[in-house]
Amino acid sequence: MDRESGTALTYNRDTLPFPENLVPPATDMRNWEDIDPARHPFDWDEDEEARLRALVRAWVPPVLSGMEGWWQVERWCENQLDAIVRDRYGNWAQGWNWCYRYGGPIGSWVTGPSSVTTPEETATRVVAALLEWRQWLERTAQRFAELAPPPEVSPENRSWYLERACVRLVTLTLDSGAEGA
Repeated sequence: MDRESGTALTYNRDTLPFPENLVPPATDMRNWEDIDPARHPFDWDEDEEARLRALVRAWVPPVLSGMEGWWQVERWCENQLDAIVRDRYGNWAQGWNWCYRYGGPIGSWVTGPSSVTTPEETATRVVAALLEWRQWLERTAQRFAELAPPPEVSPENRSWYLERACVRLVTLTLDSGAEGA
């Protein structure tokens, strides 16, 4: 439905009135090194937030397809936003939309059909989800560091530290709702 007039419009994802589709293939997040915040700096300030918001707003369609279009435009938009985020910040950011409903730690974004609305609301959700993802990564890294066995521990005692770390990390993960993470 057109937000202004209420008329129904249909979009073909290949002919949407936006720049070319951005979606490059995402790489897998198989190793902690791929997303470890210590290896991937993240500079965030008001200017960077404004830049990301502007990028997001430019890709939100003026007309949403909704249920009548099987949410085609909203899904397309989410894919483009994912590409923008990964391109701008690096592959570590690909978890920004990993919703807790699907095993991830993010509550600010659900799916394209649920989260793509107006350009401003969508930009707000993307920013919140990206910051939530980064915070989750940083908390996880901190927790790993806190639970790591001391370097001087004997091999016999190392297993005690690792067992303790496993119990606490599994509990932390389940408490966060990020059981898939």
